[in-house]
Amino acid sequence: MRYRNLGASGLHVSVVGLCCNNFGRKLDKSETRQAVDAGVPLLDTADVYGRKGGSKEFLGEALKGRRDRVVLASKWGHQEVHMGYSPAAGAKGGRA
Repeated sequence: MRYRNLGASGLHVSVVGLCCNNFGRKLDKSETRQAVDAGVPLLDTADVYGRKGGSKEFLGEALKGRRDRVVLASKWGHQEVHMGYSPAAGAKGGRA
């Protein structure tokens, strides 16, 4: 795995991360744990992932006792808000 410094934050992060939008939606708690067990050290989630926060809930359980082994990136604040991106930006089934 390759790593890079994240700006001046002092964090050393993997160049590959795992998007956790299916945790709590298509993947149940057991499958979420298996995905986390795969060892990707950079996890990306949001409050809208996994049916109203299911991704964060499932991640919390899967990371219990080992939170110090990953960098967890999170977004929040855009529930049910259309950001106005055009299909050219890749939104709503468009192509980038």
